Amino acid sequence: MVLEFGDQFLGDEPVGDNATFSVREVNEAISLSISSAFPKDIWVKGEVQRLRFHTSGHIYFDLVDSSSKSSSASTIPVTLLKWNASKIKADLREILVEDREVRILARPDFYAPYGKMSLAASDVDSSYTLGQIAIARRELIEKLNKEGILKSNSEIELEPLIFNVALITSIDSAAYHDVVDQIKASGLGFKIIAVNALMQGSDSVASVVQALRYANKLDVQAILLCRGGGAKSDLATFDNEKVVRAITSLSKPLLSGLGHQIDVSVSDMVANKALKTPTACAQFLIERSQSALETTIELSEQINSSALDAIETADLRLANVTSRLSDVNIVLERAKNTLDNYEKSISSNIRRVIETSKSRVESISSLVNALDPMRVIERGFSVIYASNGSVIRSINDVSAGDEVSVKIADGEIESKVITTKNMKEK
Repeated sequence: MVLEFGDQFLGDEPVGDNATFSVREVNEAISLSISSAFPKDIWVKGEVQRLRFHTSGHIYFDLVDSSSKSSSASTIPVTLLKWNASKIKADLREILVEDREVRILARPDFYAPYGKMSLAASDVDSSYTLGQIAIARRELIEKLNKEGILKSNSEIELEPLIFNVALITSIDSAAYHDVVDQIKASGLGFKIIAVNALMQGSDSVASVVQALRYANKLDVQAILLCRGGGAKSDLATFDNEKVVRAITSLSKPLLSGLGHQIDVSVSDMVANKALKTPTACAQFLIERSQSALETTIELSEQINSSALDAIETADLRLANVTSRLSDVNIVLERAKNTLDNYEKSISSNIRRVIETSKSRVESISSLVNALDPMRVIERGFSVIYASNGSVIRSINDVSAGDEVSVKIADGEIESKVITTKNMKEK
């Protein structure tokens, strides 16, 4: 059956303007037209969205035009049936990941009964996808390095003794038990706050980012990001830019244990410490804490030893000082005796000096009394004073007419010089 709407033909017969078609006829005509336009499979590229691995083995997803910048990007559903998927020589869980650009071999198909357009995939270009993965990783790493945040978490100081940690993982998973069982067996007093997060699947990115932000607000010394072993495709979550940037914005050091011995995710690269497995993360914390405790105990013993040595040294010094103080007491006693002897000698000498001085004073006093002019006057002598009060010792000291005062034993006689005579001239 051929349907050409432009020329209004249905099959080989022309139709009129008022011709009416059933839905089935229109859908079958569209299906036939598409089959004619795409007689064989074609290569189509786009970003994977709404990815679903069905239990039947079929794979369903939407392919979105990755080159479109508009909010209404072109989208088409894709079906990869089980028997076609089994022929593809690649790990489809590694290749088909949300938001990843892929190149698939498919045939455009319009399913007439449902009026649904889709792509029936038969192959996936794994080399193209792996190349896109490598390019995306390299571009993300270069971007983080250019922004100066690639090593931001590794620059956060990791404390030597870590007991409070946040564990981001899927609760009750193998990774959860690996960490918790190791730490329990250590016998050390760790405190673990478990933060549940989806570690794979389409919702894992948003779940891990939310868990990282929540853990960063907790009162912990470090954050553990752990998952068990699995498909390599599960690492796509930890190559995602949103997850990586959430790690670089943390204020707490992050230890990653993502369960891959060979592969290194971008999250590993930006972590403070990248370890291969959750068990390795737990062992790292245990060994670090044990080492810190041993160092603390060793320092404590050294401090105690040093303190004891200091006490013993102080005791010896105190004993020496005490011994010296005993010697000092002897010296002080001798000095006291010497001072007492000096005191007695000085007192005796002072008394002798005082007695001698007293005798001399008495002798001088007697002599002074004997030589006192008044004593002479009392014996009948007199002393003549000039008007100015000076003693007249010579006739040359006065002249006729001078007034003089004559001092005698019981008073003074005021007189006037009439004449003077020199006794040497007789």
